[in-house]
Amino acid sequence: MTAQLLAQDLPEVWHLLSVPQRHAAIDWLGVGEVTVQVGDQVIVETRLPGIWLSTDGLAIGEFPALALVALAAVPPDAHCPLELPAGTMSAEPLLAEVRSHAAALQAQSDYRELIDLSRLPVNRADIDYLSTALGQGPVTAVVATDGECRLRSTSVAGVWWVVYFDGEERKLLTTLEIAWVPAIASATADELATSLAELAAYLGASDA
Repeated sequence: MTAQLLAQDLPEVWHLLSVPQRHAAIDWLGVGEVTVQVGDQVIVETRLPGIWLSTDGLAIGEFPALALVALAAVPPDAHCPLELPAGTMSAEPLLAEVRSHAAALQAQSDYRELIDLSRLPVNRADIDYLSTALGQGPVTAVVATDGECRLRSTSVAGVWWVVYFDGEERKLLTTLEIAWVPAIASATADELATSLAELAAYLGASDA
């Protein structure tokens, strides 16, 4: 094995490691900021952005492939409740805006938009209506920053609820983000390339 391992080779190489080698590699990789859950499967980013670990082994990508597959199965449109609940102020136009952005994402894969609900005239009835209309998707994620960012996909492709908390669990910000994967939970292409080179060098050295 050399340090010039290709990305597609690394998961296979991982499975070929002996148990002590794998344990040493897990210790070396450490734990990063992002944890993703798809059903019962928990996938944890290592300290190398884009390098993920789960019970199935090593995964490589800007976001875990298992999560991307689950997200790809989500339909592109929302089912709107038949009646607006009493007391809503902004829910109906907000849902129309979300659906418009979701349609734009279908047409342009790098499309991104953020709706900051914390800065809009919304009340509890609006939030409940939007939550019902958008539904629950297959993927959740937590990003540990100075506080914590909690993300959950919805039943509309590319639409996410994103809530930010400070270090004392106080809610700071609630947003709806329209993107295939919110940027805060995803490694960049440059980060992934750097991580791959570092991991390949480590595995190559450990096999020397």
